[in-house]
Amino acid sequence: MMYVSNNLIGTRRNDLEIENVECLWVELKLSTRTVLVSVWYRPPISHGCVPQQAEGFIDNLQNSLDLALSQNVECILMTGDFNDRCCDWNDSHSSSELKQKLVDFVNSNNLFQLVSEPTRYTDTAANLLDLIITDSPGYVSEVQVHSPISNLDHCSISCKLSVTVTKDNP
Repeated sequence: MMYVSNNLIGTRRNDLEIENVECLWVELKLSTRTVLVSVWYRPPISHGCVPQQAEGFIDNLQNSLDLALSQNVECILMTGDFNDRCCDWNDSHSSSELKQKLVDFVNSNNLFQLVSEPTRYTDTAANLLDLIITDSPGYVSEVQVHSPISNLDHCSISCKLSVTVTKDNP
């Protein structure tokens, strides 16, 4: 889910979305800058996603990013529940569902993953599932992991975009 403030001009970009993948792209017009923001969901293997679908997710992620990069925008932000089940972004990812593939995707595209603490806690594990990935880390500040809302088992994540939005005078 994505909310866009009434103070911003946001337009859904269906042309950047890949079929059979749960993602949503929105273009934000910020003064003279354009930012593309996406939200992603990849179901975990334990919920019916087979390993081949998990691997195909990276291909779909790459295809969608390639479309976004061709738009010549100021900043790209990719967020969501990637369900990779790693414990720490900088670990070996040996126990994660996508192994090193998601890290390789981020690194090979000169992107940055900014969430540094687990976003889901169970009695037996703490995993980093929810990510913020960007090509412009200088525009992103105050990355936070918040307590879960109500009875949800995921923490919510947030960040601030450090860009100036000018308002027209009446």
